[in-house]
Amino acid sequence: MQTGLALASQGIPVAEVRASILLETCSASYLIVYYLAKRLPVMITPQWLNSLCAPIALGDAAACIAALVSRDIKGHEIFEIGSDIVRYRDLLSLCGKSMRGVRNFIIPVPMFAVHLSALWIQLITGIPNTVGAALAEGLKTNTIPSNNRFKEVTGRDSIPLEDVLKELAEKMKGKA
Repeated sequence: MQTGLALASQGIPVAEVRASILLETCSASYLIVYYLAKRLPVMITPQWLNSLCAPIALGDAAACIAALVSRDIKGHEIFEIGSDIVRYRDLLSLCGKSMRGVRNFIIPVPMFAVHLSALWIQLITGIPNTVGAALAEGLKTNTIPSNNRFKEVTGRDSIPLEDVLKELAEKMKGKA
């Protein structure tokens, strides 16, 4: 957001694409979800995992950006994109279903510090706690598009969340 504002303040036409969570095997956000769901079929999670998100396949986000290249942008135009809207805890649960055919069982608790979550993420997933802390902090607020413009830009719907998760689970087979 800051980069988009900085560029636009210089009079440069800016097409800013905003997405909640990019889903691909190279995405730290996806890897955290995947390894937590894989290694903890039952988990106690912070209450703030009830926040809403709109994950989207990285390929869909790239398709949106590619479609914007030929678009005539005037000023600073924001394109919020996403797929299905779910709670973060449901994303974890659906990821488990994509691997095992059964959703993860998740128990939210009211007190859970971000730094403890980050340490737990590092222990279970191997993602550094500095990355985990930054991502966990972002989970405290809803990250859903107020006006999802994906179809407007690409001319098609984004790939449904459960389909993306199944495809990624297949790609991840055989990895740690």
